[in-house]
Amino acid sequence: MSKSPCRRAFTLIELLVVVAIIALIMSILLPSLGAARRQARTTKCLSNSRQIAVGWVTYASEETDHLPGSSRDYTRRSTGRRPTGGTMPARPVNYNTYRSFDWLGTIGESGIQTDEVPRQGTVFKYVGQSTEVYRCPEDDIDASRVEGIFGRLSNTTGYSYTSAPMLTGASIDALKYTRWQNGFPVNFNADNWQRYTETSLPWLFLEEDEGYALGVVYDSAWGNEDQITARHAGAGVIAMIDGHTEPIKFQKDPDPRNQQQPVAHKAWRTYYELTDGRVVSCGPWYNSRPNPTYADHIVMGYLDRKNEVSGVLRD
Repeated sequence: MSKSPCRRAFTLIELLVVVAIIALIMSILLPSLGAARRQARTTKCLSNSRQIAVGWVTYASEETDHLPGSSRDYTRRSTGRRPTGGTMPARPVNYNTYRSFDWLGTIGESGIQTDEVPRQGTVFKYVGQSTEVYRCPEDDIDASRVEGIFGRLSNTTGYSYTSAPMLTGASIDALKYTRWQNGFPVNFNADNWQRYTETSLPWLFLEEDEGYALGVVYDSAWGNEDQITARHAGAGVIAMIDGHTEPIKFQKDPDPRNQQQPVAHKAWRTYYELTDGRVVSCGPWYNSRPNPTYADHIVMGYLDRKNEVSGVLRD
C-alpha cells in the first residue's frame, strides 16, 4: 500500500518573512489610502460648497442681483419689520415669531438650533433642501471636545461655512475683488496693506476654522478675529461670486501670545474692493460710531436700512 506524500509545514522563519512582507506592503499602501480618503473628503467639500454658491447666485438672480442677508437680518412676522433697539431675540429663537433673511437661516446665534438652521436659510430651497451640503466631511470638531483659545470647544452646529456680514444685501455690481494679505512680514502694519495682498473674484462664503470661534459662536458671520480653516492640506475652501469654489492656502499670522505657533488667516486680513474705488476691511462687524448696537453692523444695504460701508481703508 503506497503512502501519501508528507506535506511540509511552513517554518517559523518563513512565516515571519511573510508577515514582514505584508507589514511592508501595508506601510506603503496605508499613507496612500489615507491621502486618497482626505482627497475624497476635499472633493466632497468642494462639491458641497459649489452647490451652496450656485444657491447664492440663483437667489441673487431672483432678487435684482442682490445677495442674501446675514445673521442680524430678520423681521417680526406679525409686522414684517425688524424690531428696534438692537437686542437680538433670546435663544432658542422662535421661528414662528421671527423670519430670517440670513442665507444660512440664523438669527443672532441661533445656529445651534439644528432643527431650524440651515432649513430657514434663504438659499436652502436652491440647494435641493439638503442639510448635508452645509457640512464639510472634514469638519469633526464636535466629535470630541477640544481646548481652544475660547476654552473648551464643541461645535454642535450643522454647518461649516460662514460669510462676511458686510455682504448682506450687497449688489453684485458693487463688488469688484476680494483682497487678502500674503507675503507680509512679522512686523506688518495695516497702513501698507496694499503692498502685501493678492486678489480674486469676490468671496461669497468660506470654511471657517472649526477649532476657533466657530466652536463657540453660532451665527453665519465671518469677521473680526474669525479664521479660515486649513484642514485641506493646509488650505480652506472659498466660494466665489461666479459660483466656483477652490481651496486656497494662506500665510499664517504670528500669534502675539506665542510667536512659534502661528494661527490661520483671519478676517481682518481680508478686504473687499468695491467698484466705486473704495476698499473695505472685512474685520470689524460694526460701523465707526461710538457704542455701536447690533443694528449698526457693517452692511452693504438690506431690508429698510440705509447703505452703510465702514471699515474703509481707502476712499
